[in-house]
Amino acid sequence: GADGRNARSSGLPGETQDTLDETVSFSEHLCNIGNISTIGASILTPIPGSPAYEMFCEKFPIYKNYDIFPIEGSRRLWVQEFCNIDYSILEKATNKISSMAKSNYGFAR
Repeated sequence: GADGRNARSSGLPGETQDTLDETVSFSEHLCNIGNISTIGASILTPIPGSPAYEMFCEKFPIYKNYDIFPIEGSRRLWVQEFCNIDYSILEKATNKISSMAKSNYGFAR
């Protein structure tokens, strides 16, 4: 049979412990019922040009002037401003999801 691949993002606007728990549970369910050979998870990064970046720059306009965009710092500020959960909890959950399947994409942030 075919091997399935799955990717998840956490840290979407309004993310809570409940929504994160649902994401982790659903990921576990997918790994248990099917041929999910690869699963990955990451915390949303407000990449320049994305709708998340526009939301981010409304709160932190100084980021529009950066020539080199600080990914890790912006990700942490994003979670602090737009999510209702601590960054460290999101990080643990994405690491857990990424380790569930036979292999993973190699990212957990």
